[in-house]
Amino acid sequence: MIKLTYSHLENSLIQYQIIAYHTTNSWLHYFNSTRISSLSPYVYFKLLAGYDNQTRFLSKMSFKLKLYRLVELLFIQLLLYVLNVSIDAADCSFNGCYDSQRRPRPCISSPVNMAYKRNISVTNTCGRPASGFCELGPGQQCFECDANSTTKRHPPEYMVDNKEFNNPYSVQTVTWWQSQTWWETNNLGLTSRFNPLKVNITLSFGRTFHISGGITVRFYNERPRALFLEKSKDFGKTWITLQYFAFKCPDYFNMPGVAAVLTNYPFNVTCTEDYSGQYPPRYGKVEYRFDARYEPGCGYFDQDMQNFMLATNVRIRLVYPPTDGLENMFQDEHILNKYYYAISDIVITGRCNCNGHAKYCTGPVMEETCECEHDTMGDDCEMCKPLFNNRPWMPANASHANECQGSISIIKFFPCFSELLLRYINLANSIRIIIENI
Repeated sequence: MIKLTYSHLENSLIQYQIIAYHTTNSWLHYFNSTRISSLSPYVYFKLLAGYDNQTRFLSKMSFKLKLYRLVELLFIQLLLYVLNVSIDAADCSFNGCYDSQRRPRPCISSPVNMAYKRNISVTNTCGRPASGFCELGPGQQCFECDANSTTKRHPPEYMVDNKEFNNPYSVQTVTWWQSQTWWETNNLGLTSRFNPLKVNITLSFGRTFHISGGITVRFYNERPRALFLEKSKDFGKTWITLQYFAFKCPDYFNMPGVAAVLTNYPFNVTCTEDYSGQYPPRYGKVEYRFDARYEPGCGYFDQDMQNFMLATNVRIRLVYPPTDGLENMFQDEHILNKYYYAISDIVITGRCNCNGHAKYCTGPVMEETCECEHDTMGDDCEMCKPLFNNRPWMPANASHANECQGSISIIKFFPCFSELLLRYINLANSIRIIIENI
C-alpha cells in the first residue's frame, strides 16, 4: 500500500513520508525530508499515484479527492490567518473587541450615566419672581424659591448633577429642581381648578445611545399622582411613549393598572401603579427598566431590542402634582402652594451606539464619539475604513463581529503577510497542475 502523511509546513519545507510496501517481495523504500524545490512536483506526486504490479492500492479518483481536500484546507487556513475571520461569541460576554489571539468579536461600549451634565430644559421653574412654597402633610414648613439667590434657587441643571443619588439625603446639602406652585400658575392664568399644573422635562444627549439599563427619577418631594416617560431617536422630531405611572391608572390615563413589565409583551406601553400611592413618601423613585426587557448577554443584540433602546432624547411629562386631595374643595393659597414638582436627580444608564464595533466612547459631554475597532470608522462606527470595503459594512451581532475586510490585494502593504500568502498560493497552484495532469 501507499500512505501519504502531511506532516509540516514551515519555511517552504514540505515533508512527506512515503512508505511503500510490496506485499509479495516484502521490500521497503523510504523517502523523507524532501524539499518541493528539489523534486519536480509532477514526478513527486506521480510516485504516489503509481500502481503495484499485483494490486491497485489507490485509484485516481480517490487520490484527486484527497488532493482537492488538501487544497481546500490550505485555503481555509489562509483565510482564517490573513483575513482574520470573526469567531463565534456564543458566550455573549462582550468583554472586548478581540480575543487573546486578536481575532475580532462583537463588543459593546462601557455603560455610563447618560443624563449626567447633559443639556436639560423644562417648561416651568420657580424663582422668577421669588415666591413661597410649603411642604405637604402635617408639620409642614414653608420656604422661598428665588432664582437670584445661590442658596434658594432650584434650576434644571440640579437634576443632572448626580450629587446625591447614591447617598443619604440631607436637607442641608441636597440640590433639586422645582416648579412653580399650583397657586402661582393659577394667578398667571396657566392653570385652573380642573386643569392642574403640567411640566415637561427634556434631556438631550447630543448623539445616539442605547438605554441598556434604565431611567430613574428621584423626587425631592412626594411623587406625582400622574406622569409618563417618552423617548426620541431622531433628536426630538418624533416621540414614543415608554410608560405611564399613576395613583389610579383608569382615572388619569383611562388605562388599567398592570405590572411595570409584561414578560410576554416587553415593548407594550402600559400604565403601572407600582410607584404611586395616596400618600407617597418624600424622596421616592420612579423607574423604567430596559434591562428587565431582554435576556442578559446575547439579548442585548436582539434587533428589536436594539431599535427599542435607541435614543437621542428622553422626556419626562409631569401631569398631576402630588396633593392631599383638598385641591377639589379649596382653592386658597395655603392649600395650593403645597402642590408642585421637585426632582433631585435623573439617572439614565446606557451605552453609546457604536454598532458593536467599539468598547469605549470618549470626548466632551454632548460630543462623544466611538473609538472604533474592526477596521470601522465614523462617530458611531457606521462605515468601513478605506481599503476595507471587501464586503458591505454591517453592525455586529451576538455571534459575529462582522468586521470590515480588506481586499487580498492590500496585503502588499503588509510585508509580514505577503511572503506567507505567496507560499500558499504557489503550493496550491502546483497541486492544481498536478491534479489536472493525472
